[in-house]
Amino acid sequence: MLPVATRSAGRSGGLRASEVAGLRIEDIDSARGVIQVRHGKGAKDRNVMLSPQLLGILRTYWRLARPRLYLFPGRDEDHPIDPTVLHAACRSATKAAGRDGSTPSRRKYR
Repeated sequence: MLPVATRSAGRSGGLRASEVAGLRIEDIDSARGVIQVRHGKGAKDRNVMLSPQLLGILRTYWRLARPRLYLFPGRDEDHPIDPTVLHAACRSATKAAGRDGSTPSRRKYR
């Protein structure tokens, strides 16, 4: 479920892997349909659209994983997952699906 949720968040919102990794539970505003991105490129904060489809995927992920602070925690729940782990998970899921050459940054521009 992690590769699906992280890929969907990155692709739907146009987020970089480091921005997806740093998402906190409180950054998802389902009432307004917005994701707050903290410390994005240039250390700037911004809001991106939260589609109903992505909200559904993130809710399913949350029910299964029950993260406390970060939406995608690392080994230590008090720290986010490392972006390189997201890249590796994406490559593994892409390979398992029989596809080739997909990375988070490549998918962002498709």
